[in-house]
Amino acid sequence: MHKKMAYSLAIILLVSSITLFFHPDLIDHPLTGHAVLDTGDNITQRITSASEYDYPPFSIVDEDGNAGGFSVELLTAALDAVGYDVSFYVGPWSEIKEDLTQGSIQVLPLVGRTPEREPIFDFTVPYITLNGAIFIRDDEKNIIVIEDLKDKEVLVMKGDNAEEYALRNNISSNIISLDTYQEAFRLLSSGKYDAIIAQKLIGQQLISKLGIENVIPAIEIKEFKQDFTFAVKDGNSGLLEILNEGLSRIISDGTYDKIYDRWLSDLLVQAFKKETELQILAQSSIKQKAKDVAKQIEIYLKSNPQITIDDLKKDPYFNSIAVQSVGKTGYTAVTDYDTLVPIAHSNPDIVGIYLGTLADILPGFWNIMSRTKGGYDSEGFYDWKEPDGSIKQKYMYIAVVDAKTADRVGLHVAATTYLDDYAVIENKITSPWINLLLIVSGLLIALLTITIVVIQKRARKTEYKVRTFSIRKKLLFSFGLIIILMAAMISATYLLNRYISQDIDRLKEVEKPLELKVEQIIGYDAILTGNAHNALLHAMKGNWTMMQRHDEIYAQADAALTRLLEVDTKELLEKSIRPKEIRDRVDAYRTRLDAVNMELVNFERKAFDAMDKKDPETAYNLLLSDQYRAYKEELSQLYKSWSDAEKEVSVIYDLKIARNTNLVIWINLIIGISTVIAALVIAQLMSASILKPINNLYKATQEVEKKNFKARVDIRSGDELEELGAMFNRTTSALAQMDEEHEQLEKAKTEFISITSHELRSPMTPMRAQLQMLMGSYFGKLNARQRSSLDIILRNTERLDKIIVDFLEISRIEAARLKFSFIKTDLMDHVNRLIQEMENFLPEKKIKITLKADKLPVFEVDPDRVMQVLRNLVNNAKKFTPDNGAITITIKSQHDNVLFIVKDTGIGIENDHLLKVFEPFFQEEHTLYRKYQGTGLGLAICKGIVESQNGKIWIESERDKGSTFYFTIPYEPVKEIRPIKLLFSKQEDIGPKIKAVFSDILGPMGESEFRVIEQQIGLNKGKIYNYIDQISDKGIIEEAKKQEFKDKISNVFREDDSKKKPEKEIIEFLKK
Repeated sequence: MHKKMAYSLAIILLVSSITLFFHPDLIDHPLTGHAVLDTGDNITQRITSASEYDYPPFSIVDEDGNAGGFSVELLTAALDAVGYDVSFYVGPWSEIKEDLTQGSIQVLPLVGRTPEREPIFDFTVPYITLNGAIFIRDDEKNIIVIEDLKDKEVLVMKGDNAEEYALRNNISSNIISLDTYQEAFRLLSSGKYDAIIAQKLIGQQLISKLGIENVIPAIEIKEFKQDFTFAVKDGNSGLLEILNEGLSRIISDGTYDKIYDRWLSDLLVQAFKKETELQILAQSSIKQKAKDVAKQIEIYLKSNPQITIDDLKKDPYFNSIAVQSVGKTGYTAVTDYDTLVPIAHSNPDIVGIYLGTLADILPGFWNIMSRTKGGYDSEGFYDWKEPDGSIKQKYMYIAVVDAKTADRVGLHVAATTYLDDYAVIENKITSPWINLLLIVSGLLIALLTITIVVIQKRARKTEYKVRTFSIRKKLLFSFGLIIILMAAMISATYLLNRYISQDIDRLKEVEKPLELKVEQIIGYDAILTGNAHNALLHAMKGNWTMMQRHDEIYAQADAALTRLLEVDTKELLEKSIRPKEIRDRVDAYRTRLDAVNMELVNFERKAFDAMDKKDPETAYNLLLSDQYRAYKEELSQLYKSWSDAEKEVSVIYDLKIARNTNLVIWINLIIGISTVIAALVIAQLMSASILKPINNLYKATQEVEKKNFKARVDIRSGDELEELGAMFNRTTSALAQMDEEHEQLEKAKTEFISITSHELRSPMTPMRAQLQMLMGSYFGKLNARQRSSLDIILRNTERLDKIIVDFLEISRIEAARLKFSFIKTDLMDHVNRLIQEMENFLPEKKIKITLKADKLPVFEVDPDRVMQVLRNLVNNAKKFTPDNGAITITIKSQHDNVLFIVKDTGIGIENDHLLKVFEPFFQEEHTLYRKYQGTGLGLAICKGIVESQNGKIWIESERDKGSTFYFTIPYEPVKEIRPIKLLFSKQEDIGPKIKAVFSDILGPMGESEFRVIEQQIGLNKGKIYNYIDQISDKGIIEEAKKQEFKDKISNVFREDDSKKKPEKEIIEFLKK
């Protein structure tokens, strides 16, 4: 290897020597740039350099503290060859690298060429190339490939090319840089951190030097292939030319070879010897492990004769022994870390190696690892019993079925033996899509049947005789159609399955056994090589008995391999129905394999003969000769080509089976979908014929609920539904007539109140004037008794006038004739004037009024109406607040309205009466209404004024703690005044019933929710429905509960409507 490197260096350096070829005595001074003339008097120039601590064998520090190692000696020789001396000092790599960058030194002897260093250094041609590796502890099982380092703590040396490589490729999110690799390996060995990235040879040397036994090179990083060079500061072309010339000279005169042999040759030979020993150990341990696992499974299956494949898949014990037999590769123990590593460590000459590198070490395992990297999965089922029911022997089994591919048909080798037999998977078509379609079809048929039966039973319970003859005919028709479709699906599946089974049988009998034979040939080749090398190892140790034992095993395996190549595979090829081109190609591989194998056997037999003569040295040279390795490489390539050809055949058959399987699936899918569609169409037609009249009735009922009494239905089904439709039409006609009469009565009532109030008020003005004149002694002086009597008459006249005025106001509200004068204004001016005015009302009570107000925008509003409401609320608060009490008026600007809050410290109101305070003439037994002679209409008028403007008004109160009134006025003035019903409301009768419904549906929170609804939106059926929809959307109640809630609320309102007095009775009552 080093000779090839030397020749390469010589060719590359030829160009750099041209100048010196024409001017041999002229050398540029590396520092000054001036020429130094070599006159033959051995004039030398001193170059300054530096070497790092322990980077063996390239840079080391001897016992006296001086720099040494391959690279240091190589730089010294190269400079000496061109008349230069060099001095070194020793320091950490990061420091000496920085010194070169700053120009404190002129050259470094060991620098890897990387993209990060190109801008700051110039490099000579490389004098050696090394591969990097990942080092881990030998008990680490979670780092198998380089990607496993992603979240690990990875050590590198500060400034080293390994650090640059790790950062450049984002190898890990946690790279830790240390001053020396010595420190890194000690820390890793002590159990700290997860891995080290370093040059493989350097790491192995440090492990040996430090006496570390639990750290091994796990993965060789081929992309971390590093060229090592001498490096100078960027732009120092003179010194770079001198160094390249020096390298050229020491390569030409043989100095390079001598330095290489002294520092590196023995190390590489020793490493190859260890790899050879590992080959021997690996072959032996794999074979033994295969036997052990096969025995475990055989014992387990014999002890559980009734177990099924499905049971095996779920059995954790069986899976634990089966999976270890195959692992990720399909071969026992290839990835079995616990088996190989202890065996390797039992030999004191072996440091240890991670098993992921077996693919590179063992040519016989090339196919194993290629299968692993290709991601092949075992799928389907396998037969682990003989035809007579007995357990198969000499087989290994695995019961892992890939769920992602279980619906595909394919035959793959699940496991193999290393002796003289094979096992193939017993395939079965298990498409979940087919089963799913059959299940869905059956469920739809069952659902259709149940639906029809339920409809018939419910219909029989009615008082009408249901005509079921046509339904039975539809049912029979649908059953017939579905049965025909299912029969077609089953027939198509059966025929295609038979066709597929023929291809599967061909695969089982010929093609797959032939593919397995190839796997066995590879295995036997590995056994031959392993026994030859194992015998050599024993011979080198003088253990001749064990050497003879391996010779016997070798002879048995050789006979088995010859039978496989010359008999078994030949016969199977003759039976194969694969394409002729592939068959001829495979036969050529087989013939050449047989010939190459004979050559290898010849080498190995000569080696055994040499060992028989107690000459292991000759045997060693034979088994490590270039020709032997060439045959092994050709054998590996032939195995690959043959294995690829077998995979090509498998692909051909797999594609054919897959096409037919897909055909089965598609046919079943189409027929299944047709069945489903047919069932749905039939169900739709049948349900439509039954439900269409019912839907028409339901929609018409919804219209009636919206008070559209003109709704009618046109049902001509010729059965009881037609009669029900006619009854519905008669009912809506009656309701329409009643609604018309109701509207006339409402109009008459409103007009009556308006006219009556107006007519009553007409004589009140002159009457009050005459009374005031009498009280003023206009007609003569009155005595005390006369004055008292007139005072009573005058006060009652004024009270009656107030009642008439309030009645007129209510009549305007109910008739939507309330007058509003919207102007843009600042309400706060009006509020302040109102407060000043109200302070003079009942001054003797000494009630303090406090205002808390946000800054309000100027907007369109009727200030007189707003002040009318606010005045009434403050007036009420003063009436019912004890002496020295307090009233707080709060005004808040909200998103689209102004919120007014009037809070007092008065006597409060019982919760059950909160809603009633807004009804006309309401008086609690303990209230002070009678004391202050109120009309009982003020709060009703407030409600009408607020709601006429699309605002809201409500109250919160607690007995003996006071009341709080709220009302809102929108910023946007109302466009159209709507009528607000205030008189003769019966809502107080339904409140407790609605409250009971809330408690029944919502449980403990029902009462508080009812109180919120009652106070803020009122007991309006439509608004309550909206509230129910909102809490259903939020998931507070389920859909079924939502409908039950609405039904119960509807029943309460329906019951209340039936109890209301006829409008004629109301009018008569008013007349009285």
